[in-house]
Amino acid sequence: MTTRDDLVIVGRVRRPHGIHGELLIEVITDEPDAVYASGRRVFAGSDGISADEARVLTVVETRPFKEGLLVRSV
Repeated sequence: MTTRDDLVIVGRVRRPHGIHGELLIEVITDEPDAVYASGRRVFAGSDGISADEARVLTVVETRPFKEGLLVRSV
């Protein structure tokens, strides 16, 4: 079971991008290639929610875009 203390903020969703479900992410990690690698799971939620309430997303594709990353997930 994942607890709130186990989670670390690695990015901030800035806005949706395009029509294919991509999100523009402001990266807040020193290792974005490892954190946002294809197949990795990330939890989406706000600072005030519990780990059980967070939405689990699996990264499908990542590409650089302006000052951040475009991330497509399922």
